[in-house]
Amino acid sequence: MNRALPIGQEPVHRRRSKSLAALAAGTAASLLLGAGLALTSGGTAQAAPTNSTGAPATSGGIKVAYFDQWSIYANGYYPKTVQDTGVASKLDYLIYDFANIDPANLTCFEATKAASQDENNPNAGDGAGDAYADYQKTYDASTSVDGVADTWNQPLVGNFNQLKKLKAKNPNLKVLLSIGGWTYSKYFSDVAASDSSRKKLVSSCIDMFIKGNLPAQGGFGGPGTGAGIFDGFDIDWEYPGGGGHTGNHASPADKQNFTALMAEFRSELDAQGSADKKTYALSAAVGAGQDKIQNVETDKLGQYLTFLDVMTYDMHGAWDAT
Repeated sequence: MNRALPIGQEPVHRRRSKSLAALAAGTAASLLLGAGLALTSGGTAQAAPTNSTGAPATSGGIKVAYFDQWSIYANGYYPKTVQDTGVASKLDYLIYDFANIDPANLTCFEATKAASQDENNPNAGDGAGDAYADYQKTYDASTSVDGVADTWNQPLVGNFNQLKKLKAKNPNLKVLLSIGGWTYSKYFSDVAASDSSRKKLVSSCIDMFIKGNLPAQGGFGGPGTGAGIFDGFDIDWEYPGGGGHTGNHASPADKQNFTALMAEFRSELDAQGSADKKTYALSAAVGAGQDKIQNVETDKLGQYLTFLDVMTYDMHGAWDAT
């Protein structure tokens, strides 16, 4: 099983080899659906408990792609590009990556601070983020999804506003916010470790990115300004039990705590969905190797997830001779 992956390089967060451009040519991603399916350690799909995740009752494939937060810089790849190439109309889910976990409070947060490019730096992602790209960068008419330039007094601009415009043009498209990735997974073990820490993280993420209470920064953001952008979350913990970026925290209890964290996300998303009269999606990325799979309760995750992505893209890439 593989993912459709973003265009351009991803030097800090995750090394990927495929692109959104592939979807423009008709290439789709093969995914394991969460509803009614679980993945055993041997890789066989089997029945899982009935859930309320919003996933289809049967499999058949869905199309999913990442949009990298930073692709708007050197690559000049904008949400408008997703629309103009025809990719948006082919997608079921667009995953916007990545949000980080605040090391001070163990909550979702927004900041404008570059992550270290040093793979040997154990603190590479601490406090890093790009609030500027998310909701403070002004788009002109030439780069805006609908050809309308941002105005000086908009409380929300940047990629978030462009994603709203992308959804307006593609009513069936759902946008998820991915938390973690290669550089931002350091504190997952900490936030998953207890009931109180799980509740603290999940409620903060829902407040900021579902209710849309973005921090007021640089004249942008404020209560409710980010509402209506995201249709749920993608959890990209790399990895439960360790084996990720230098300095990542890990615990022997990560295996069970990962499941508990997904259960908390599902519970709070369902509660918010009842209030909003909609179903919020929840997906997760898990490692493909046996050393990673053994640290995931593959027989229990399916009941909480809309779909599950297996990170097979690490098996081959630009480092291969052919």
